[in-house]
Amino acid sequence: MERRPQRSALRRCLPSAAFGFWLSTSIRKRPRVCGWAVAESPACIEPSPRNAISNHSCATAVAGLDIIAGSRELAAVDDLRGRIGIQTALKRALARLHVRWDIVLIDCPPNLGLLSVNALAAADEVLVPVETHGIAAIGLSDLQRTVEDARESQVNPALTIGAIVATRYNRTKEAKDCVEQMRHAFPHTMLQTVVRESARLGEAFTYARTIVEHDPDGMGAVDYRAVAGELVERWGLSSPSREGEAATEGAR
Repeated sequence: MERRPQRSALRRCLPSAAFGFWLSTSIRKRPRVCGWAVAESPACIEPSPRNAISNHSCATAVAGLDIIAGSRELAAVDDLRGRIGIQTALKRALARLHVRWDIVLIDCPPNLGLLSVNALAAADEVLVPVETHGIAAIGLSDLQRTVEDARESQVNPALTIGAIVATRYNRTKEAKDCVEQMRHAFPHTMLQTVVRESARLGEAFTYARTIVEHDPDGMGAVDYRAVAGELVERWGLSSPSREGEAATEGAR
């Protein structure tokens, strides 16, 4: 998506700095990232401007893509669980930002802790990458129930699953059956593009490069460009410009 004209931000709700290193962010020089959670609580009479979430944004080596990277400090956020309004701290912080990015992607940990709840409260919709094997696909039902709970509990009454993208796809029967089952269960939510298994994707992380930089003509880059095209089309941001031949389930 970084090669589109939109300006994007990746908000990392994980106690890890991996994305920062991947995107060549100056991790050691950025401010502490836990302060926004405290500053956004109603218990704070006057949130400190120093703790505004925009102050944690860092430019990356990718044009048009900024990151608010996580750190180990975020592991302490669950200690604030009893604070009034803490579940919607991220939502309030993002709401006060000036219009700066066209898209904000919030990466979540694989559990339903306070960080994930904040992300669900702040998001317009959920984007779900699913590996194409049975165990990963089963988790979709659990996620669907979590989204329903977020709506019913008024944490985020308008939250929906916006898109599902199948990843690590290969030609095995298990992968094909998995995609077919997901398409049957989520006919309007599944993207047409499936991201094929590729060793180049792992290599890109090792060399701290995006797949578009590391192997621009490889199937990983082709597939993710197609995913970006489908998403910006769904979001009404621009007309998609497909490059190369991406994989769609049933075609390969």
